[in-house]
Amino acid sequence: MSMAWHTVVFDTDEQMGAAEYTYTGTNTYHGVVVIRLRGDRVANWREYQHRSDLDREGFTALNPF
Repeated sequence: MSMAWHTVVFDTDEQMGAAEYTYTGTNTYHGVVVIRLRGDRVANWREYQHRSDLDREGFTALNPF
């Protein structure tokens, strides 16, 4: 299994960030996570993912960053 992080952004003033990832295990998932830190701890976490047989280039071909 493997996980690759792609576009990663973090606002140090707001202590909020977001990242795109690809997880490959039994299946492949492309997703995004949004986090907020408070006091060096994760206060909020949202994660959305989509199962796909495509690699990242194929998955993002119609809407690349």
